[in-house]
Amino acid sequence: MQRAVTDLATRQYGLVTRRQLVALGTTDRQVEHAIRTERLLRVEHGVYRIAGTPEGWRGRALAAVLGAGANAVASHETAGVLWGFRYLAPEVIEITTPRPALRQRHGARYHRSVVLAPDVTSVDGIPATTYERTLVDLSARLSEHQLGRILDDGLRLRRASTAGLQTCLDRLSPARGRRVSRVRRVLDAREVAPHPGDSGAERDLFALLTGTGLPRPVPQHAVTIAGRTYHLDLAYPERRVAIEYDGWGPHGTTRTSFLRDRARVSDLTTAGWRTLVFTDAVPEAEVVRQVAVVLGADPLECARNLRDRGAVPRR
Repeated sequence: MQRAVTDLATRQYGLVTRRQLVALGTTDRQVEHAIRTERLLRVEHGVYRIAGTPEGWRGRALAAVLGAGANAVASHETAGVLWGFRYLAPEVIEITTPRPALRQRHGARYHRSVVLAPDVTSVDGIPATTYERTLVDLSARLSEHQLGRILDDGLRLRRASTAGLQTCLDRLSPARGRRVSRVRRVLDAREVAPHPGDSGAERDLFALLTGTGLPRPVPQHAVTIAGRTYHLDLAYPERRVAIEYDGWGPHGTTRTSFLRDRARVSDLTTAGWRTLVFTDAVPEAEVVRQVAVVLGADPLECARNLRDRGAVPRR
């Protein structure tokens, strides 16, 4: 193989298309010879893998995209895995194309969308739907709570924006596999959620509590006691309930921070606040139970809401 072909294949998980080979100066005769001598291995129509290169999941995903023709992209759960969405695992490769629907082949599932071009990007060198479009496309498969957590991840990592999601929603209409109203509720909740720059755990706690029927807490609520101002992770000011997240990294690693945190809790207690402190070792169900008890809500009803919103729908 000529150097230019090898360099291209290296960037494409060992893959090249016939169109790319011809564009790089390889003749049809040379391509056929490489296929006969098994230097090129056919993986899709017009898509080949250079012999000796490993066949990983991303390579299979890109092969399916390339084999689906111009403007095809990885989408749905495949795009979700590429973006690092929670709750998903690489199984069936899913592709969206503006062309008429293709038959399922080689274990891939195909979708058709005439509104696709504005929602296309590249992830790990693979054409894919944007973070926001992928979230919308999966809105019928994931619960509202799960969608909220995924959006929070995207906001925190700056892979998504609320404005981008709003624009995507405005372009799309309800369709099979989409629950636009569900995504709109998730988006509306983020208008008062903690800022993306705050800790991921804080955003997770906010999404968890609001997704189980409990009142909406106030993020980063400021309390001034004896001239000292504290910003509470989450709070119910009218009930004087503070909710704090103690992570191993930023908290408790030095004597100074340990003493400061203890003084903080003492000041809040003397001012009539009840402080609930959670770590990542506390199960979600226990977090919900404790907050429900303190607020006088029904723990059993909140637990049912947690199960309903946290379950991945069966296929």
